[in-house]
Amino acid sequence: MVIEQPAVLNKHVDPSIPLNWDVRWRALKPVSPLLLISTVLLAENVAFKLWLRDENLGAHWPLLLAALLVPIVMIVILFEVQTRWTHRSRRTLKLAPKYVGIAPAKHARVIWDRIRRWRFEPLPGETELCKLTVEYTLDPKGKMPREWAMVLRRADQEQTLLSELEHYRQLGSQQATVVHLAEPSARDSTRLNFRAMTAVALGFYLLVHGVPFLGVGISGPNRAHDAASQESSIDAPGKVKLGRFVASHFSSIAEYRAFLLATGGGLTVIGLGCYFWGLRSMKAGTTPANGPRHDSSGWAPGISPKR
Repeated sequence: MVIEQPAVLNKHVDPSIPLNWDVRWRALKPVSPLLLISTVLLAENVAFKLWLRDENLGAHWPLLLAALLVPIVMIVILFEVQTRWTHRSRRTLKLAPKYVGIAPAKHARVIWDRIRRWRFEPLPGETELCKLTVEYTLDPKGKMPREWAMVLRRADQEQTLLSELEHYRQLGSQQATVVHLAEPSARDSTRLNFRAMTAVALGFYLLVHGVPFLGVGISGPNRAHDAASQESSIDAPGKVKLGRFVASHFSSIAEYRAFLLATGGGLTVIGLGCYFWGLRSMKAGTTPANGPRHDSSGWAPGISPKR
């Protein structure tokens, strides 16, 4: 069985409508730390290649600026296109023997035993319509609650769906609770933990720098002396400059190795701490006590709808 909802009714179930700057910021804010770290890493890579070629960094400021801005502009454009496409897409609910299909959604197929509740509620000022919310989880333990919504016509679609749910219940597939609310429910304000995302981004940044240092330091004095210069992406003049830089700042291979071990080890330990603390905090933020996340597209979980 397939039920479709016209795109014109998305305004009743999509918290990103109307699309304004406040909505854009609430959607992009959760991923902004990772985006910022990615642009910094790209700019660092460009600056390092310029330094190996003895180029003046100040003279190449447009290139460095592009490295910082291009990824951000691309993400913003992608968000804009995807969100507007979602606004213009019909919502579809499909009941199949092994799964429930929902679209548009980040997770288009949900197996029956992950469905937790079917919630029916009225829409203010729309007596002929009702809102259906599918509450489900992404894991068997129910630690990642999500919800997806669509608008149904009371006269035919609601009754057809209820009949099909009863059919699948008799078959043993459908075990979720069916709830009818007398009044519209208040939308939960759900957003990703910004501090947790910042910690994950910082941890990733430190690991990208710390793990290579630590690996070169552990590899031994001889390999530590020239491991960096063996990088295939570095040309011969760059390898020579890198070797001179190491020789001018360290009196011996042992001192160089000690620096790599101390710096790499410190960055790696701190990076692991930030990364796993952030992941743990994000998982804690997806518990039912904090409300399920609205699943409309890849960006919707970061949006906090207004009450």
